[in-house]
Formats: sequence, C-alpha cells, structure tokens
Amino acid sequence: MKLKAEYIKDDNFSQFGTVLDPFNCGSPLGGGSKTANYYPDKMFITTFSNTNLICINPLHLRKGPFVFNMLEYHRYTEETMGGFNEDIIFHVTPEDKFPDLTKTKAFILPKNFWFRIKTGVWHFCPFAVNDKDTLGYCLLPPFAYTNDTVLVDLNKEIEIDY
Repeated sequence: MKLKAEYIKDDNFSQFGTVLDPFNCGSPLGGGSKTANYYPDKMFITTFSNTNLICINPLHLRKGPFVFNMLEYHRYTEETMGGFNEDIIFHVTPEDKFPDLTKTKAFILPKNFWFRIKTGVWHFCPFAVNDKDTLGYCLLPPFAYTNDTVLVDLNKEIEIDY
C-alpha cells in the first residue's frame, strides 16, 4: 500500500485533530510591537483525562525511508507534536477499534507548525523530509507511552509517497 502525502490544512486534517501555524495565529496580545508579538494560549487545549501534567519530549528524526509497519493510539490522552526545525511527514488513521488502513492519510507538516492528534486516532513516529537531522517536540503526560498506548504490528509495510 502506498499513500500520497499532502500538505496539512485545517480542512483536510480536522477529523484527526487541529493544526497551528505559529506565524499566522491571530492577533498578538496588546497589538504586538515592532520587535515581539506574543500569542497567549494559541497552542491547542489538549485533553489528558488522567492528569494535568505535561512533558516536553524532544523528538530527533533522521532521514530514512517513508515506510511504517506499526500504529499506536492513546485511550485517554491527545498528543501534540511540532516545532520541528525542518518539514516532516506523518500519518494518521481514524479512530476505530482496529485500524482501517484504507482510511490512512499522510500529511506534510511545514517546519515550525504544530498539530494535535485526537484521542483514539491511530498514528506512529513521523519522518524527516530532508537530509538534515530534524528536531521537534512531542507533548504528552508522563509515562503515556507505557500506561496509555495501544500498539499494533501491521501485517505489511505501508509506504508514503512524497
């Protein structure tokens, strides 16, 4: 199976979560200034039903094939990723007890953008687009990867076309 990656926009990603373009996110507090604009509370309100703690988890990506054979989802928490210093590609599959791979979509996230994945949406690690080390962040509650992650191995590899 091969997916075609498309640039992320509110209208093509809304069933999976939300998107934030930090360079186009409304009016700055107090109208801004010549040297700084502050946009309070523009990051997504992310649901963590078991805690109000959040961890900033650095995510270091290296160039490799755009192929995956695993998916995960979180039962009680949403996941937010972004702030990457380079473009990335990631994939999502709508919430369901078992992933329907025919509904999987791949998106290109421009550098500096952020996205929030709703609870129950299948996903896995993103991919670096360029040949440069790529650094970004994943926001999750502590230990979500051990106490709120459902992981499945797929019977086949899925390739993303970029």
